[in-house]
Amino acid sequence: MAGSHLLTQLKQQALRVSLHEAGHYVLAARLGFVVGGMQVMVIDDASHSGSSEVTPATTLVDLDAVKDYLQRRIQVLKAGAYAEALSGGKVDIPLSISYAKLGADNDWAKWRELSQLLRSMRYAASSDEAELQAQLNELDTQLSEQTITLVEAQSSCIETVAHALAKKVVSRRQWYSLTKAEAEEALARCPAPTALSSL
Repeated sequence: MAGSHLLTQLKQQALRVSLHEAGHYVLAARLGFVVGGMQVMVIDDASHSGSSEVTPATTLVDLDAVKDYLQRRIQVLKAGAYAEALSGGKVDIPLSISYAKLGADNDWAKWRELSQLLRSMRYAASSDEAELQAQLNELDTQLSEQTITLVEAQSSCIETVAHALAKKVVSRRQWYSLTKAEAEEALARCPAPTALSSL
């Protein structure tokens, strides 16, 4: 019985971290990034790790292209925690915030840094701290709402890719991967996407 419980717990953790990485992967693919494979590792009862290969598809030739890239990249970073908190095709927002702060600290730090850069491009220069924070809050709200909509629209696909990865996990403290070809095959089994766009 103890062994069965541990295996069930392992599979639950594996699915959770796989949903997180699949969220990054699926949104990146749908928003025009070049995607590779992904990997996950369940470390112990309370921690896990994962990564997805995501790179820009084109050279950023002007300021508008940079702004567009930043918006889409932030959405991809946010998508992991939102996908991890999917339930019945909907994002549990309080749960996703908890995941973002506790288990996705690298994503959190990256999108906060990129948000600062995007804010400086989208708004007029200011030295007022309150105004700067208000701008960041507005930007974060816009990007969060848009990302949640995209993740929910792609929930079935995210779950398909996540299950393809999670079923490989059979032990702790070992990396398990979907190759680029395997990830693309899982993505190809998803329904044809509706048009996706960043802000």
